[in-house]
Amino acid sequence: MNGLHNQFAGFELPHEIQEAYKIGMGTKMFGNRKKAKLTFFLSENKISDFNEVYDYYISFRPQRLEGESNAELKNRSDFSKILAKYKPYFYNYKVYEKQ
Repeated sequence: MNGLHNQFAGFELPHEIQEAYKIGMGTKMFGNRKKAKLTFFLSENKISDFNEVYDYYISFRPQRLEGESNAELKNRSDFSKILAKYKPYFYNYKVYEKQ
């Protein structure tokens, strides 16, 4: 799971989706561009357990790790912020329900 933040930083939305945003239809179809990017990224990388990804990245302190470059820190911080912002759309809260 380590390194997803760097993959996300280099991930581009499919060309058709980018064109939809350029003509103003993307927001109506997919919502915010960052939310769409996260949705397509999770789908393309076959990440089925968002809870695990969220918990992993939120557990980091907002400081540079040993051997981590400034660019990697920025990518990790940005990815963590996006995960936190869109948590209500992807997080599975059913794991906390009493059975």
